[in-house]
Amino acid sequence: MWLKDRLHTLLKVWIFLLLLLIILVPFTNKMLFENRIFTSIDAVSTQYIDDALIRAVSAYALARSFNAVVSVFEESHLQIQPAGVGVSLAVGEVLDPINDLVERFSWVMLASLTALGIQKALVVIGPWFSVTILLPISLGLLLIGSLPLKHWTKRSTSLGNAILISVFLVRFAVPAMAFLNNQVYQKVLEETHNKAIGKVSAEMSKLKREIPELDESQIPSNQPGPQNLWDKTKEALNRTIDQTREMMTVQNKVKKLKEITTRLIDRMVDLIVVFVLNTIILPLLFLWAIYKLGRKIGALEKIDWKMSPKTE
Repeated sequence: MWLKDRLHTLLKVWIFLLLLLIILVPFTNKMLFENRIFTSIDAVSTQYIDDALIRAVSAYALARSFNAVVSVFEESHLQIQPAGVGVSLAVGEVLDPINDLVERFSWVMLASLTALGIQKALVVIGPWFSVTILLPISLGLLLIGSLPLKHWTKRSTSLGNAILISVFLVRFAVPAMAFLNNQVYQKVLEETHNKAIGKVSAEMSKLKREIPELDESQIPSNQPGPQNLWDKTKEALNRTIDQTREMMTVQNKVKKLKEITTRLIDRMVDLIVVFVLNTIILPLLFLWAIYKLGRKIGALEKIDWKMSPKTE
């Protein structure tokens, strides 16, 4: 029995030494951990994150374009003269609510781009940190745990197993998160995103078409004034008719701008929800779930961190 235990201990020691040698030698390390399976997993997860980055950049560019359109409107004024009194209407004031929302949407998109950049960095850092740092530490602790050291065997083995579980979590958590997040996007969020982007682009095109009309409405009349009473009376009547028509035109323009603003607000809210879920909340939720699963598997909460020897 004693000989059997010694042989078992010696076998574990040699196994852990061999594994450590494989990990520490660059050639065997590269052959084992940079094969087609691992690189394919990383490539797929990177592609998922890149697709999300492209969507976020496009939405951010759309928001900045809208700000540019609004800035043109803010410089536009409708010149009217009801009852002979000159009045200037700042058209940009009608777009103030949606302009404020787009500013906040821009901040959301910056946060989304930052989150996606971190995720992409983790795809690169995770494999290196797990294989180069955590795995040798784990195997070293398991090697110590396999030696007949009375007070360190159990603690080293428990900690080594915990770090070994962490190796798998760090290595595969971000690719798994990217896969799950992409599935949720395709099944739930993609249709909302595409509709919202299409609607926002269409409404922006309508806004741009309003700019030439506003500029034309500001062109003053340089016709010579009337010479006699009849001409003056006729001109006053025509001016009243023109002013009435212009007032109705202004009311229609303002009404149209308000309708466009209302529709844009709805679509912007949809985009904010999609990007906050897709780039921040769901990735954090999936990583938390994967971490909790790792804790369940490794029973990390049961590790005895007390280093003083136990009395028998």
